[in-house]
Amino acid sequence: MKLIVSNFPPQTQKEDIQKMFQVFGDIQNITLLYNIYTKKFRGMAHVVMPDEAQAKRALAELNGTIIDGNTISINLSVKKKL
Repeated sequence: MKLIVSNFPPQTQKEDIQKMFQVFGDIQNITLLYNIYTKKFRGMAHVVMPDEAQAKRALAELNGTIIDGNTISINLSVKKKL
């Protein structure tokens, strides 16, 4: 299950996100999103967890967490219908 996590502080590293989510279970992939032109971190990441129950628990418990003054937001990724 893919989670979209936003509003991370600019200095956040992939390892920081991994530490946050691995408490809830296995992580299949973490992708940090960067600005295409400036190459700066946009404060967003996609976190893929193979177990749906673990992903939903992470969403419920981490959504609204404050990290270095920023309140992170977590949502489920929804596939767009074409």
